[in-house]
Amino acid sequence: MLLAGCAMTPKAKHDRALARARQFLEKKDYPRAVLECRTAVQTMPRDSEAYYELARGYAGEHALQSAVVGLQKALSLNPRFEKAQVALAEIMAARGEPKVLKQAQMQMTEVVKADGSNAEALDTLALTELKLGNTADAVNALDRALQVAPRSLRTAIL
Repeated sequence: MLLAGCAMTPKAKHDRALARARQFLEKKDYPRAVLECRTAVQTMPRDSEAYYELARGYAGEHALQSAVVGLQKALSLNPRFEKAQVALAEIMAARGEPKVLKQAQMQMTEVVKADGSNAEALDTLALTELKLGNTADAVNALDRALQVAPRSLRTAIL
């Protein structure tokens, strides 16, 4: 008798692992999410989405260096991956170092130029501007974020 799991194609195994990882991320069960993401990455190592989800799991575990590595890998596979760009800039902004903040600011400026309706990018841009001492630019980015996503709690808190 052949087991169904043995007959799975690599893509099917990857998709199943990634779907399970997202369920675990939603439940904030980060260790299990990381395990499922690792399976997805091992099965299809050229999938930027799997590395992004892996980074989310690591970030949930507060393993920020591992999260950064995952996001950088996702971006090396897909340089225009906006969710990964925003997540990386958020981690960079949290560090608070001027050089790193400037990099995050430049990255978010590019994302906002490409997609002016990305509220998360606008929020992150506002945070970096604020930490860099550019209060007027921070307020401008927050105003734009509120126009795009008026019900966003994240924007309202900033």
